[in-house]
Amino acid sequence: MLRGLPQIVVPVSTFTGTDTQLSGVITITEKQITGVNTKFIEEIVIGAELYVNDVMVGIISRIESDVLCFLEEPASDTYTGVATIRNFQVSDTGRPITISDILYRIAINKDFSRKASFLMPYTVVEGDTPEIVSFKFYGTPLYHWVILIINDIVNPREEWPLSEKQLLEKIALQYPDDLPSDVYEWREINYGYVVDYNAGLAAQQQIYSVSIYDYETEKNEAKRTIKVLDPNFITDFITAYSRAYTDIT
Repeated sequence: MLRGLPQIVVPVSTFTGTDTQLSGVITITEKQITGVNTKFIEEIVIGAELYVNDVMVGIISRIESDVLCFLEEPASDTYTGVATIRNFQVSDTGRPITISDILYRIAINKDFSRKASFLMPYTVVEGDTPEIVSFKFYGTPLYHWVILIINDIVNPREEWPLSEKQLLEKIALQYPDDLPSDVYEWREINYGYVVDYNAGLAAQQQIYSVSIYDYETEKNEAKRTIKVLDPNFITDFITAYSRAYTDIT
């Protein structure tokens, strides 16, 4: 997932290795990781290193659900057992580390992201990832970072729309004591603003309820409309980005 991004050299002192044992048992076949009694959404982050029996088997590229996620590259073997993730890179040699700069933003991005002539609207459909959208428009998944930069997305896990299955799992985790159908808030019927149920409007039938599911779905659907850089300008963007990055490093 991180290939194609600019690289930076970071002092070893910047990093502290943080290992976390995952719940349940996982099985890894090729890129796919399946789990039993696992909590992938809660316990794993994209970009984390995954270990099984002290063997580093790959880097997490996508989290589909609490029992399904994927590696960036196929594992060298089939693994089954209790897993550990490492959230930060460390250097055994004591030398500086070169990593992908996933949070990097430069001024050249604003020129491309603000001019409508460079951009195309796109609605993220079920199953789309930044890599898939990149492949649809540019013929390669490696420009996923361009999609993220153009849309000012820093954390895809939080800012990219979830699938229906992921959304239901998020609701279950976020509202453990409630049902998706339970009322989240009440809204005024004409303008849709949030009101107190006891404000007197209920008796006048001037309010309606919004369930937890509807509220979270609204937030999720709002993320589906994104901007995509016109493929005709992708080469210019990469060139300008690389030049600006080189100028400040």
